[in-house]
Amino acid sequence: MRNFVEDFITLEGGETDITYQGENFGTFPNVVYDNTDALQREYQALIVQGRYPLFRTLSLHGHWTMQLRNHGNFEGEGINTPGISSPFGNYPELFNQERYYPTGRLNDYQRHKVRLWTIYNLGLGWLGNVDASAVYRYDSPLTFSLFHNNAPLAPAQRALGSAYASLPGSQTLFFGERGSGTFESSHLVDVAFNYNIPVFRTLRPWAKLEVRNLLNNDKLIGWNTTVTRDVNSPLDELGQPTGNVQGASFGRGTTNAHYPVAREYFVSLGLRF
Repeated sequence: MRNFVEDFITLEGGETDITYQGENFGTFPNVVYDNTDALQREYQALIVQGRYPLFRTLSLHGHWTMQLRNHGNFEGEGINTPGISSPFGNYPELFNQERYYPTGRLNDYQRHKVRLWTIYNLGLGWLGNVDASAVYRYDSPLTFSLFHNNAPLAPAQRALGSAYASLPGSQTLFFGERGSGTFESSHLVDVAFNYNIPVFRTLRPWAKLEVRNLLNNDKLIGWNTTVTRDVNSPLDELGQPTGNVQGASFGRGTTNAHYPVAREYFVSLGLRF
């Protein structure tokens, strides 16, 4: 992808003195929105899907996606925040790519995603029809990055940015390439049963039972990834520590999203005509 819309805060962009109704609020750097090809998002994948009838009443279906590339230096979106900008182009004297917008696997990189399911149809004559299905879901691990949110500016950065009217109060500091960490995979099984019976012409009442995560797999598939700067580690050229310290909850499940959704039951009733 190219021609991203990005914000730029540079010395060349200038600054503006803000005065409203006679009150001066100070001088602020201008924020200029422009297009750039410097940001990267690459995606390549193979998709295989098929269906095989084992018997007249039993068929096997499958879908497999293998991501070959899902890399870049720009996520470009978040939960309820589509089209967000990045640190690129902001205070370029203070921030470099290696520590602030590194290249690597993006946060939705998933090497393999497999879905296998069977459908069995049992005809009961005037008593109706039963459909039974089982689904196997495999999701290979997602990735995570090691970064410190709200890290303070180093004295060296403040010196480099002394010509700006104001500087950011904090920064997000990466340790290593984007997507350097890997979570765990998940294996889940779902089943469903559907029963319908003819009443009059095309009128058919039906009932459906679904059980998701039948085996109630509660494996840890994600975890807390909080790290902070190790102030005792060597500094980079911008005066920021190159090492990190894991937080107290690092590697532990701290939200529901860190586990598969627990076993669920769904019952539906309806009428087809």
